[in-house]
Amino acid sequence: MDQLELVDRWLLSRLAGLVRRVSAAMPEFDLGSAVDSIYQFAWHELADWYLELVKDRLEAGDEVALWITRTALVTTVTLLHPIIALPHRGPGGAVRRHPGLDGLERLARGAVRLG
Repeated sequence: MDQLELVDRWLLSRLAGLVRRVSAAMPEFDLGSAVDSIYQFAWHELADWYLELVKDRLEAGDEVALWITRTALVTTVTLLHPIIALPHRGPGGAVRRHPGLDGLERLARGAVRLG
């Protein structure tokens, strides 16, 4: 935890809150609340705040910022999985290989350059 900056700890705490809210909404079939919580986190906390505040760190290859960004994105998609259909098979029905950290790092760096 010593390597985490305040903004890193903030996002992880917000991510934990998101997991709690969605986990509480799902058994009640409150999909509206679950989706709204995911949307609010992804757009307003992850994109508007965290990624804007750490884009220089991401561009510099900061492993902590990259790991937290990846964790937030994977967790968000995982929470969405029971709610929406996520394509996970390529042509012919074979499951595509996960891009791994290298692929996600390239995507994250590309997003920083675009924004």
